[in-house]
Amino acid sequence: MLGHIVSYQMLNHDVVEIKIQLPQIISYKPGQWALIDYKVSEQPLKRAYSIAEYKIVDQNCEITLAIKLLEGSKSGGYLKIAKQGDDIEVVGIFGHFVLQDNENPKVFIGTGTGLVPLIAMANMTTSDKKLYFSVSHKSDLFYIDRIQNIANLESHIHVSREEVEGCEPGRIDLTAASFPENTEFYICGNPAVVTAFAETLQSRGYQKIYTEKY
Repeated sequence: MLGHIVSYQMLNHDVVEIKIQLPQIISYKPGQWALIDYKVSEQPLKRAYSIAEYKIVDQNCEITLAIKLLEGSKSGGYLKIAKQGDDIEVVGIFGHFVLQDNENPKVFIGTGTGLVPLIAMANMTTSDKKLYFSVSHKSDLFYIDRIQNIANLESHIHVSREEVEGCEPGRIDLTAASFPENTEFYICGNPAVVTAFAETLQSRGYQKIYTEKY
């Protein structure tokens, strides 16, 4: 379906936020992603991007994507010249990395743009919830305001390679952290980091672990 870019803004030096209005209401669960078809050449160029926010506006819906611009990529080249008012083809909304509908405590762990689906999940759950978010440098931070505006969320924002006021130093370390047995863990971001966290939590006996690797 043909969507319409209603907002375009840079969130930091290499992450862009795009809000797309769609001509109809389509099904969505927090954590899912939108498949974009750029249609910039004869060869298919489709990319999947997690949804930070979904809302219904009249008989339409609006999705918010936060996308890392990759140097040298065709999709990144398009995104650098995209602007408010442009049309964009959205194939649909998909994905199995979704928020479970229950009141179990929830822990969200994200690196880089792996934060994006976790923002949507944390906004939608009323469970006890914690968020751990990690980037390398201050310039990589984004959506701090969104994190701070999520009700009843305990957040831990880490910057690993420099000291930043208001952030925790070093990488996320859950070695000394203790969580209830029925806690659900949602982990998204760098594949190696996601795997390491999942294996560590499994070794400690936690079973409700959901992952998405970027």
